[in-house]
Amino acid sequence: MRELWEHYNLWRIPLIILVLVVLANLGFTGAASWLGLTPPEVSTQVVGMTLGSLGSLVFFVFSFLVLFYLIDCLYAERRDKSILFWRSLPVSDTQAVLAKLFVATVVIPAIIWLTIIAAHLITLTIQSVSGENAAKLFTLIDLGIYWRNLLIILLLTALWTLPLLTWFLFCSSWSKRTPFVSALTIPLVGILLDQIFSVGIGLGGIIADRIPFGYNLGGGEQSFLVGLLGITSSHAHALGLSAFLRFFQQPGLWAGLVVAGGFTALTVWTRRWRDDG
Repeated sequence: MRELWEHYNLWRIPLIILVLVVLANLGFTGAASWLGLTPPEVSTQVVGMTLGSLGSLVFFVFSFLVLFYLIDCLYAERRDKSILFWRSLPVSDTQAVLAKLFVATVVIPAIIWLTIIAAHLITLTIQSVSGENAAKLFTLIDLGIYWRNLLIILLLTALWTLPLLTWFLFCSSWSKRTPFVSALTIPLVGILLDQIFSVGIGLGGIIADRIPFGYNLGGGEQSFLVGLLGITSSHAHALGLSAFLRFFQQPGLWAGLVVAGGFTALTVWTRRWRDDG
């Protein structure tokens, strides 16, 4: 795929994370053995916290990776003039933009999911080999349900944060220079104007609500369905159908999708007509 070829960090970062997970596990077990420390009692809580922390770390790293991918993907092809080559192919601007959005909302969550699963398996395997309760580690938590919850949470997070994702993509296609600065400066100016003139829009809260690091995320139990909080605690919650129905009944979700659709349309239009020549 073109995106994986051009943006090699999408596959290089997972490899680096997994190497670090291996080294951390080996270092932990080696240090504990050398110091003669007694390993903690194996329990569902300990295993859940360990696996949840691993998932949170991977999610946190990739949250910034997807941001920089979206900021760079359309800007880079204008900067190096490769857009002229891609426009010579039978691919419309709409298809090109949607392909990049697909990578950000489906491909990258899938990479995150697979990386988390690999990190879990590496950790459980190394700790099983070095401990006395080898089989017990794999039975304390239903890994099938846990990993299913993780995949659902990642996809719901992509939906919830779609307005932010499409905003960064739009800035990548529109900004002549430093799209990252534009993507941050314009919302900050809007927030300041909202506060100074008491417009009452609450732009700061609206934006913060879409950042997937645990601010509000729809409120209530919906917070356990998206973002960092959902990743960390997904082993401890049964994600039933009723929770999903309430998530999709949120007016804020659908309003965000409308906004995301508007930013996507603007991105397509800008890519089609923008000329930096």
